[in-house]
Amino acid sequence: MRLAGAKYLALTAASAAILHAGAAFAAGDAAKSINDIRYPEAGWAKNLLGAMKEGPQILPADFDDGIGPPPANDSETTKADIKALLEMQKTERTPETIERIKLENEQHDQPWIFVHDGLLRDNDYRTKLLIATVLRDVSWFLLRDKYKYERARPTQLEPNLTTVIPIPQHGSYPSGHAGQSWATALVLGLVDPANKDKYEKLALDYAHRREIAGIHYPGDSEAARMLATNVVAALMKTDKVKTLLERAIEEHRDEAETH
Repeated sequence: MRLAGAKYLALTAASAAILHAGAAFAAGDAAKSINDIRYPEAGWAKNLLGAMKEGPQILPADFDDGIGPPPANDSETTKADIKALLEMQKTERTPETIERIKLENEQHDQPWIFVHDGLLRDNDYRTKLLIATVLRDVSWFLLRDKYKYERARPTQLEPNLTTVIPIPQHGSYPSGHAGQSWATALVLGLVDPANKDKYEKLALDYAHRREIAGIHYPGDSEAARMLATNVVAALMKTDKVKTLLERAIEEHRDEAETH
């Protein structure tokens, strides 16, 4: 889905406001410490706040997804992540990578990247239904934790870091794209174990490009994969998802037999 001009400008303006707030802290606000910097609630997209009120579809809303709070802003872990992002900015932002980042940012259907890269067919309807069902819960828990932890975006802490795309309208931790793509890869690996490594590599590369873009710390991606792994494992124990998985495996087997 392409961003309409007005929406893109609004996102860019929001990104600039967040970046300005981070720069003010970086310049030295005597009244606040660096650990007071959070992603501002006012910056959240209203549709995402509304989605959180709906709750998960299958798992209970208080499900323990296994991740704790992010590292403090002044921690050695965060400093190391920012150092890594600055190095990515210098060495990994090739024209081809930037083009791919922008293309992926325009898509809001997570299985799209797997279709685009030839790892999922458009008419794999049962498999796509399984993925959509799993992502409904995974996405909700990602949003829940983003809102809970309010982690500042990297550019709020490091004024020398720029972004390839507008800053998303929600907190940094955990990474939504990393979690959703990893959940999709896990599901596809259950349907088609022979290509499990290919699915996971695509998800890892996809998440890494969000880091190259300057909008996520590496730790955001790691936490998102842990969350996705735990949520997917819990969903696979439910009767509804078990049935959907069986049907998707059958679809894949029938497809293999006809080719």
